[in-house]
Amino acid sequence: MPKIDKKNLLLIIILVATVILGAITVTTALKLYQIGQKPVAPTAPESKPKAVDNSCRLTFTVTVVTTPTPTTPVSTTVTPTSQLTPTATLKPTATPTPGSKTACFDECSSDGQCASGLRCLTYSGTKRCLNSNCPTEIDCACNPCWGKCTEDVECLSGLKCLSVSGEKRCVNSSCSTDEDCTCAGLPTNTPVPTATSIPGTTTPKPTATLKPTATTKPVTAVTEPETTVAQPVTGLKVPTTAGLGIGLLLISFGLALIF
Repeated sequence: MPKIDKKNLLLIIILVATVILGAITVTTALKLYQIGQKPVAPTAPESKPKAVDNSCRLTFTVTVVTTPTPTTPVSTTVTPTSQLTPTATLKPTATPTPGSKTACFDECSSDGQCASGLRCLTYSGTKRCLNSNCPTEIDCACNPCWGKCTEDVECLSGLKCLSVSGEKRCVNSSCSTDEDCTCAGLPTNTPVPTATSIPGTTTPKPTATLKPTATTKPVTAVTEPETTVAQPVTGLKVPTTAGLGIGLLLISFGLALIF
């Protein structure tokens, strides 16, 4: 039994469906034509509505009179109250005596009011005469070398507060274990000797090394055989065209009978 191509099978299905639709259209048109030729029965007479019986209607209106109730006016009186106004009290400020200098940790406004060696610096929001080398010390005495401390500002200029043997002391950062901060035991830098050439000896000269050169080999091109792809045959065959034409004619005839 020969096999049916999928494309031909689809055309056959479309052809059969077109013929069936044409037959259904013609049959429906003939039925409607036969129904239209039958006589129509006369319509039954319409019933008239019954007359409304005579009736009486009694209407009356009720009026309600409202009496307003008097209201007593409420009087509001405002009693003024006395308010106390606070008075500002003046605080006495210490004014330095001309010619006298302010001591350590006393309040000041400029460096000229402080004693020799002190400066007017801010301490906890207040300007006071302090030692600039250790502005956190309230007695203006900076810790000397190897003195105990808690931070760098407590030490003299050039010293730092470092931990030595478990305790923080003012020391020289270059020799933190030196108690006099002089760094006397540190070695000095010695010059590094440079290499000298021995007379009578010759220096070897480098020899040139040969590098291998790459050679190219010819590459043969491989030619592949050309393959031809068979193209499908397109277009409608004569039986298919004839079937579609018959189906369309049947549909047109049926529509002409309906209208």
